[in-house]
Amino acid sequence: MKKLFLILIILNSMVFGVTFEDGKRALLTNDYEQAFKIFDDLASKGDAKSQYGLGFMYETGKAVKMDKKEAIKWYKKSSKQGYKKAQKALDDVCSENPFICR
Repeated sequence: MKKLFLILIILNSMVFGVTFEDGKRALLTNDYEQAFKIFDDLASKGDAKSQYGLGFMYETGKAVKMDKKEAIKWYKKSSKQGYKKAQKALDDVCSENPFICR
C-alpha cells in the first residue's frame, strides 16, 4: 500500500506538481520523510500552508530533530501571509515557551 501511495505521489508530481494536500496525506500516513520533502519544497516557494506544515514537523519532531525555534520561524512566515492555523500554533508555542519567542 505504501509503495502504491509513493508511486501515485510521484506520478502526480510529474503531471501536476505536488500540493500541500499531498504533503498532508503523507503526514497522515506516517510517511514523515515524504511529507517533509513536499512541505519543504512548497514552503521555499512561499506556500503558507506548507510553511505551517514545516512548522508543525519541527515542533513535533516528525522527520526532523524537534526544534521549537525553527518551528516558530516557519509559523511566523505562514502567519504573515494570513494563515490562521499558523498564528494559533505560534501563539500556543510562544505561550508554552515564552523565552524562545522574545
